[in-house]
Amino acid sequence: MENKIFIGIDPGWSGAVAYYSSEYNFQTYSKCPGNIGAMSELIKTIKRNNNSCYAVLEKVHSFPKQGVASTWTFAENFGAWQGILEAHKIKYTLTDPRQWQKFILGRFIPGHSKEASLARARENYPALIMQIGKNHNIADALNLLTYCKMIYG
Repeated sequence: MENKIFIGIDPGWSGAVAYYSSEYNFQTYSKCPGNIGAMSELIKTIKRNNNSCYAVLEKVHSFPKQGVASTWTFAENFGAWQGILEAHKIKYTLTDPRQWQKFILGRFIPGHSKEASLARARENYPALIMQIGKNHNIADALNLLTYCKMIYG
């Protein structure tokens, strides 16, 4: 059976990356590395020359009252993830938060999805409950991973 690797990416410097290998039935996550070179190395390590590698990248946008500097950093990181996925020849889908949350959480409630996201990640990844804690970025990455497995599985 072909080994497939699935990746869920919650972009942003405080974001996270979750991944799963069907060969090893292994899933885990990593907080977003602190620079673009480390981000690329993480994806290289996850991919390991596997051509059946798929990702879902959350398509981010600015929020009202968000500072210009933080918006710029967020957008820069999002673009870096796109470039890294392209450079490593990983097939990926951009998904709006409304899309994946409606699909994974069953609904989208603007501004109130963090607790629902945490609950769903704890439900789907019980072995990682202690590590997830209250980190909604890790929970979102794990939920994006679930969405990726559903799309490309």
